[in-house]
Amino acid sequence: RTPPLRSGIGQQGENQATFPPRANIHAAIRDAMEASCKPFVVVCDKCDKILSDSTAFVTVDNRRGILIVNSGSNLTESGEIVRETTDAGESEYKHVSCSKCHARVGHSFTRTCAQNADLKDKICFQINLVNPS
Repeated sequence: RTPPLRSGIGQQGENQATFPPRANIHAAIRDAMEASCKPFVVVCDKCDKILSDSTAFVTVDNRRGILIVNSGSNLTESGEIVRETTDAGESEYKHVSCSKCHARVGHSFTRTCAQNADLKDKICFQINLVNPS
């Protein structure tokens, strides 16, 4: 298994890179995933349970600090619907947690405004709560 993409961690060698400090880790993750032909998995930062993989990858949104995928596994959705505060409550989502350790790892939008339409029915992992590896 390849090492997780964490701040300052990485092996130098053919097709591998050393990753920058935490401030630039979102860009490093996006660049590594988009440029790489190697498959990857997304794991829970707390327990290393596999939550998704490269076949479901959509993109990384640095502004929001999320890794967006079409599908996942070993996830539990909360029953509570939360209104997004950044768009006057037009979008709603449910928290998504790891089914093994119950750590919150992101959210899944159930309703979106036009601005967030790209997130509807996607899993949005908080980058600081998961590790692509």
